[in-house]
Amino acid sequence: MIIAVRKISLFISFFVMMLCVVSNPNVYSQTLTDSTGINFLLRLPDSKAKVDSIIAYTSRHRKEGSAEVLFDEAFRLVDLLPYNEVRAILLDIYGVFKRDFSKYSDALELHKKSLELAKKNNDVKTEIYALNNMGVVYRRLDENTTALNYHFQALKLAEKVKDDYSASVSLNSIGNIHIALGNYADAIKYFEQCLPLANKANNNLGIAMNLNNIGEAYESLGILDSAESYYQKSLGYNEQIRSLKGIAISYNSLGNISRMQKKFGEAVDLYKKALNINKEIGDMIYTSISYNRLGEVYFLQNRLQDAEIMFRKGLELANEIGSKSEAKTAYEGLMKVNERKGNLLQALTYSKLFKLYGDSLALENNNRYVRQMEAIYQNEKEQNRITFLETKRRKDWIIILGAIVLIVLLLTSGVLYYLRRRLIERNQVLQRELEIRSQIATDLHDDMGSTLSSIHIFSELLRKSAKCRKICSIR
Repeated sequence: MIIAVRKISLFISFFVMMLCVVSNPNVYSQTLTDSTGINFLLRLPDSKAKVDSIIAYTSRHRKEGSAEVLFDEAFRLVDLLPYNEVRAILLDIYGVFKRDFSKYSDALELHKKSLELAKKNNDVKTEIYALNNMGVVYRRLDENTTALNYHFQALKLAEKVKDDYSASVSLNSIGNIHIALGNYADAIKYFEQCLPLANKANNNLGIAMNLNNIGEAYESLGILDSAESYYQKSLGYNEQIRSLKGIAISYNSLGNISRMQKKFGEAVDLYKKALNINKEIGDMIYTSISYNRLGEVYFLQNRLQDAEIMFRKGLELANEIGSKSEAKTAYEGLMKVNERKGNLLQALTYSKLFKLYGDSLALENNNRYVRQMEAIYQNEKEQNRITFLETKRRKDWIIILGAIVLIVLLLTSGVLYYLRRRLIERNQVLQRELEIRSQIATDLHDDMGSTLSSIHIFSELLRKSAKCRKICSIR
């Protein structure tokens, strides 16, 4: 009895919570951001609704490390119930969770499983998500050619099914790859294609990221006023949607502007704000970036010991998660620090490592591959457009021919109907004429009969009268 009452109470609580989610998502976000929310979900009765609630929660609280237990529970229920139709999306969300904590090999394994299952189930939406997420992981690992391949696959599918949200994610990611390769004008082109789609899809996080990325492209081109303007817009969006990661990225980006304007104290403050947030949310790649940025500004202030500490911390994290770009930045920083300190042998060692990671031939090959992929994508897009136009043209001709045939049939039917009506009317006239002639003939016949009768009677009278006169004359 007590157990039954508890279950009923739990169901009521769950129902009330769902009403709160629908009426005010921010309340839900604030209420269930700690262990209480996780424990509440774990205590719900085993059901598909419980799995759906876990998916919703983990999607909104990707940075909450303690939420990993919810994935174990969700997969248990997916096997138990069974509820296999959500397995692919659950695998993909778990992969994003792993990525956010820089567990890139785990993330790739989960996204690959999600992709295979989504293809098998013809779940195009989850297939697009998995492709884009795999691209993001490979981009984090500086494997740009592989990342680009996945993003273009996702983009083609998203355009095919008219998924503006996913298309905006793909375009934004492709723009990021161009930034990594130094193709800043091309990056801006992709970002500008992304922004209206993100607005249309109400992808506020995507808009915030997109604005920051456009700022990064302008920063790389040395157009600092435009860069700072976009960074401030991005920060405003991130604060509005309460994205800690986005806020940290914006602080880091604005710190770059301050550093380039030689406002070193301001740059340090901004980088430290970004570092604290990145450490709080456990994002190792962006923590590595923050350490390296602090190392750069400390070097410019000639705080060589502080700079070396920051570069070493950045390098340690970069090597741990396999980030070649941040490892290269750290090696370059350590090379410069040791050169200025006079440690030439140590500087030479770091110089070799820096050159190893910054191989220009690899960059050239990446750019060549990017151009090839873009050419293939544009060619396929053009072929699809031509196919669409040819199909439309064929359909138009079919419609025109059908209309002509219909008109001919209508005209023919009209003519035949008209001729038939004329024939019927003519037959009716003839019929009336025949009836009139028949009536005349009948009347003539009747009149002639009476006339003949009269003649007969008259002749009989004449004959009798003549006979009488003859008799009388004899007498």
